Amino acid sequence: MKQLILTASIFLISIAGMTQAKTAKAFFSEYDSESETYSFEEANGDYLTFNHVDKDVLTKFALKTDKLIGKAFLVSYTIKMMKDEEG
Repeated sequence: MKQLILTASIFLISIAGMTQAKTAKAFFSEYDSESETYSFEEANGDYLTFNHVDKDVLTKFALKTDKLIGKAFLVSYTIKMMKDEEG
């Protein structure tokens, strides 16, 4: 299985925040050049979509091509959750 480290940020309206690291086995689905996003599908059918991938990862893996579609990756990413003024 290939290993891949991605960083994703989810921003909710906010002031204070917390960070949560996650790892998932997922299959590369597509690179959308229009929105510049990378999508991976988990075994349960959920999709992980990222708008930023580390430069080193893009050098090692040709994610902007169709060559890796359907290939399994161990995807590590960080979610940043921000709390709004209401808590």
